Amino acid sequence: PAGSAPGHNLTPRSNILAYDLTTGALKGSWAPSLNGQGMAITASPDGRRIYVGGDFTQVNGKIRNRLAVFSAATGELLTDFQPGVNGTVRALQTIGDVVYAGGLFTSTGGNPRNRLAAFSATNGALLTWAPVANLGVRSLLALPAQNKLVVGGSFTSLNGALNPGMGAVDAASGATLSWPANQIINGNGGSGSRAIVGLSTDGSKVYGGGFSQAAYIPGRLEGSFAADLNGNLDWVNGCYGDQYGTYASGGVLYQAGHAHDCSPLGGFRDEQGENYYKRALSVTTTRARTNVGGNFNGYPAPSLESWRPHMDSGFISGSRQGPWHITGDGRYLVFGGEFRNVNGVGQQGLVRFYLNGVPPGVPAASDSFERPVGLGWGRADLGGAWSGGSP
Repeated sequence: PAGSAPGHNLTPRSNILAYDLTTGALKGSWAPSLNGQGMAITASPDGRRIYVGGDFTQVNGKIRNRLAVFSAATGELLTDFQPGVNGTVRALQTIGDVVYAGGLFTSTGGNPRNRLAAFSATNGALLTWAPVANLGVRSLLALPAQNKLVVGGSFTSLNGALNPGMGAVDAASGATLSWPANQIINGNGGSGSRAIVGLSTDGSKVYGGGFSQAAYIPGRLEGSFAADLNGNLDWVNGCYGDQYGTYASGGVLYQAGHAHDCSPLGGFRDEQGENYYKRALSVTTTRARTNVGGNFNGYPAPSLESWRPHMDSGFISGSRQGPWHITGDGRYLVFGGEFRNVNGVGQQGLVRFYLNGVPPGVPAASDSFERPVGLGWGRADLGGAWSGGSP
């Protein structure tokens, strides 16, 4: 738990857990067991079912090949959804009674499905929806009102058409749709060394991040971007340092990654090593300037915000990363990853920040990054940041 020394106050969990977002308390009865990584999670539209994907092959000792569904209330493994695929699932989304999956798989139940597939949410039946990505899919974003899904990853094409790292497909037919932003930014990389990831939306724009092992090449994205719902690029954040997740709230786009050079936005250029990386970063959701230098010189850019709590890196993956994922609900901002400390306080792998003002009973902060010891709250307004209160 938050503030505990490593190895103390531990509760066994096997690759999946649930906790109360308001209190930070671990939900003791919600404890399925996956025999491999859980890498994607999403809820049904009514919030009653939780779909999980990854590289596991068993759940609670029962065969579930990389896809499973649980009761949101109890954590019970449900038996009416057992499709299975032959490779890792990295992304899940739901629209109505359909579950969409993306990843590294190439078949399900003997039927070819090239890294994208759709299943009945009620019985797991494979649907005819079958767009083709030629390489790995790492992120999906459902836009139900537009009847489309935005797809991000390392691929170069969708349905045989050039869509480097990102594109859009029809939610009913799987046909490729126009997504002009991918003509400016891309993440295609056959070895998985580059990808567009972390797709999210605030209802009016689509946001995403990118990573690349060869950063200084025009079009390669390591920062973030915003596009309208038809894929027209609004702005691009030309900072260097991989960005894995995005979440927009209150006119601010929060990011999870390891930014280390934001000079194209008139910001920091930190050459002191990874201990100084900005692993949590924020920019405006609206364009405010242009990129000066870098891969996107001259393109519209957001303004760099000052909210950037300090997160360190972890050792579990061997890639020296901190946060891998970010999400929120308008009240809280939640990071997940392998970091060990946030703002100098033990906070292993999960942290919340309070987005709007100060929670009841918590004194106001006098300085940026002040944290009341023992209070499991965080604050993400631009005047300060408190971390705490997750398992």
